[in-house]
Amino acid sequence: MLLDRSFLRKLIQKLKLTQYSLSVVLLVPFLLLITGTVGLVGYLSFRNGQEAVNQLSSQLQREILARIERELSAYFGAPYNINQLSAIAFQQGELEWETGDGAQQFLEQLRISPYIYAVYCGNDKGEFIGATRLLDEQGNLGIWIANKSTDNHLLQYRADYFGKTNFLSLDSGVYDPRLRPWYKLAVQLEQPIWSEVYVSFSQKLPTITASQPIYDRLGHHIVGVCATDVLLSNDLRDFLARLNIGKTGKAFIINRKGDLLATSTDDPITRGKGKDQKLLKASESYNPLIVETSHQLIDRFGDLHKIERSESLDFKFEGDRQLVQVLPFQDHYGLNFLIVLVLPESDFMAQIQRNNIWTGGLCLIALLGAMGIGVWISKRLTKPLERLSKLSQDLAEGNLDQQVKVSSIKELGVLAESFNRMASQLKMSFHALEKANTELERRVQDRTAALAESEERWQLAIQGSHDGIWDLNPQLNEVFYSPRCKQMLGFEDWELENLPSSFRDRLHPDDQDIVMQAMEDHLNRKTPHFRVEFRMKSKEGHYKWILSRGQALWDESGTPVRMSGSHSDITDRKLAEENLKRQSERDNLVSQISQQLLEQNVSLAIDIALESLMLFCESHYAFLLKFNSTTETFSITHHQLYPTAYPVIPSQPNSEESNLLGMMISRDNLPWIYQQCRSGAGVRLEHLNDLPPAAYPERNYLQQYQVASLIIVPMIYQDTIAGGLGLATFQQSRSWQDNEGQLLQLVGEMLAMATARRAAEEALLQEQEKAERLLLNVLPAPIVNRLKHNPGVIADEFESVSILFADIVGFTTLASHLDPTALVDLLNDIFSRFDSLTAQLKLEKIKTIGDAYMVAAGLPIPRTDHAQAIADMALAMQETILMPSTDPNVRDKLQIRIGINTGKVVAGVIGTHKFIYDLWGDTVNVSSRMESSGEPGRIQVAEPAYLKLKDSYQFEPRGEVAVKGKGLLKTYWLLGKQ
Repeated sequence: MLLDRSFLRKLIQKLKLTQYSLSVVLLVPFLLLITGTVGLVGYLSFRNGQEAVNQLSSQLQREILARIERELSAYFGAPYNINQLSAIAFQQGELEWETGDGAQQFLEQLRISPYIYAVYCGNDKGEFIGATRLLDEQGNLGIWIANKSTDNHLLQYRADYFGKTNFLSLDSGVYDPRLRPWYKLAVQLEQPIWSEVYVSFSQKLPTITASQPIYDRLGHHIVGVCATDVLLSNDLRDFLARLNIGKTGKAFIINRKGDLLATSTDDPITRGKGKDQKLLKASESYNPLIVETSHQLIDRFGDLHKIERSESLDFKFEGDRQLVQVLPFQDHYGLNFLIVLVLPESDFMAQIQRNNIWTGGLCLIALLGAMGIGVWISKRLTKPLERLSKLSQDLAEGNLDQQVKVSSIKELGVLAESFNRMASQLKMSFHALEKANTELERRVQDRTAALAESEERWQLAIQGSHDGIWDLNPQLNEVFYSPRCKQMLGFEDWELENLPSSFRDRLHPDDQDIVMQAMEDHLNRKTPHFRVEFRMKSKEGHYKWILSRGQALWDESGTPVRMSGSHSDITDRKLAEENLKRQSERDNLVSQISQQLLEQNVSLAIDIALESLMLFCESHYAFLLKFNSTTETFSITHHQLYPTAYPVIPSQPNSEESNLLGMMISRDNLPWIYQQCRSGAGVRLEHLNDLPPAAYPERNYLQQYQVASLIIVPMIYQDTIAGGLGLATFQQSRSWQDNEGQLLQLVGEMLAMATARRAAEEALLQEQEKAERLLLNVLPAPIVNRLKHNPGVIADEFESVSILFADIVGFTTLASHLDPTALVDLLNDIFSRFDSLTAQLKLEKIKTIGDAYMVAAGLPIPRTDHAQAIADMALAMQETILMPSTDPNVRDKLQIRIGINTGKVVAGVIGTHKFIYDLWGDTVNVSSRMESSGEPGRIQVAEPAYLKLKDSYQFEPRGEVAVKGKGLLKTYWLLGKQ
């Protein structure tokens, strides 16, 4: 903008005045020269530097995002390849659902892919098989099985190298894969799909599941689903950390909800513990830069689902400009993540530094010019200022009678007048100051006395709280510990030096890293306060729990200069907490064992209880003794051995010397242990030296199996010794606590009650089976079932059945010549053969009356071929009657007369005792008349039965026969099949 000429003339005239304003003389030239020069050079340097930063950061961001995208594609592509292999094995029938065989392929995938947590399949029948990583330090793998053979319980076994199950490690209860989200989602969408990211309870890491539906060979129906669990493990974190993201750049991955899935930092990405553990929001991260970046994304886009392509933004954080690049990562199966890259602009300041050199050079030139102008100005100001300086020195030395000559420069003139007034005022001030000093000395003395009293009170408060005080200088690594800190550990003040190592070396090895990390976090301002609990070794050699609290002080640069705090002895509180925790675990164990005894097979429940006791009491071997009152012996019926313990049961399971199952404890082989168990006193050996001298058989036996300590608690039920429950350790002796003995006694009583209950149930079941067999010999099975569920009168109407009556002719005459026993044996033999025929032809025997036999077909379960079945029965009975005896005199005297009829009947059971299934109706009466009016050795058939049989059987018309109550009826002789 051009300046007006009149304005320039006025400015020149003002400069030519005799008196000049000091601000005009000093400020105007300096400001014009320096502001113009530095402003121009700074603008050019900033513009060039900004262009260099933008180019370099954009290139680096694109390269890093491309690497992350490739890594994620490979990371999340493997699960679908695994699911494809699982689907092929599923469709080709290579999976043995009941035995777990065929899981070798799953195990191989787990060995190859460290971030794969589990591989499994479930079918539409509710069966399930899979492989998973076990929660142990050895990195073992396990096999999951759930099917009818496991009562649909999900059992987890340890797996050997060849994929065989070798040890049951967990029973997770009833499990139906068809009800699980991974199964239902794949079936619902009918395509491969990813689940939401969730925190795995067992691994404590973010996990995502890839599911794929399996179709039958024709591809029409879904017969199952295979799935793979992927851990967003430390491998992904390590990959992000290895990326060269500038000097302090950060990279992290989030889902569309804003949950952190992986970061390039070591900060946690989850919060909570156990079942409450959840993914941490990016906005709640422990890293401030990630938190601020998350807020910026929300402020910029509102909803993260709106980010559909690569986006860029920048913001200020702690005075530094941050460059952010966001890239969506998606696939065809539902993955929908965001890759976020944050680069501080300060990491790319090399170009700007070079520009700063130019800026410095220009600034130097400007400075030289300013100095030249300053020299000229100083000459105009030197003389009056020197005079004023000399007078000021005299004034400072106490010569207050000073007067300054007023200068021609306006500001110097004002200054001289002010100096003169100040000199006169100083005289008055000195008198007032002397008076004030006297008053101030009095106040200082009063304040010093108050501080001393406050110090005494502080010392009394510290001593009364029983806490120790410490003070640390981080820069010099010097520390002070009060005597109370040392007394907590049993030392006098002079016995421990005030050195960091004196207390650091007494820390428990497991707590050293925790304490050091807490101290470092507080000194680096990651935590607002220092607070940590740890164990320290006392003078006596045992450890005490200490609570340490403190607060640091930092200087203006953020460097810690001092840290002070206190030590409190919390050993009693920790012991109480441990006892409460142990009691809770014990109560939970007893509850679980009780539930297993109610829900499981008793034998399986006993094995589970023994394993739980062994692990809870930290022993190597658990066993159950059963007392046999007949043989007066105890025998081991169940036992559990810790997998890594001494192999008490060698590889020869049939060897009596090495196999403990079934081993007898009697008065002869182990008399002392037998007497202790039989008397109810039990056995508690913390070392073999605790054995009495007379117990040398027990000493030899326990030494043979390298038993170091042993406890046996008698199992007492209804004031009777039922057996014993025991624990043992091998090679390493230990002491047995009273609460462990009480736990064994409680569990032993539960097992004794469960065993007694099981025996009573089995006896009751056997009696019930006997009663039911007897009832089935009297009544048909369907009728028995109806009577069991609905006692009372039973009466059913059947539209079409066939009835057969048979009578042994000549039996009365024969009875007068035979011995009664022989007669009954003969009749039993004949009717037993008839019963066998009835069972073969699936007929219903109704009853026997003397030497008469009644049978029916078509009830209580209707059948269409009832007439044919009765005809076959009649022909077979004719042949059977000649077979019972080899005595010709007996055989020739036996003949059978049979009558058959077909029609409608009523069948049922009446009365309240001595039940019998009987038939009523005209059809029954006519059938009986067909037998009584027939001829020996022949089969007489009424016309309704003849009409049903005439096409398949041979008949001879007999004509009309007089039947009581019916008159003349047309009948036929059955001769045989056509």
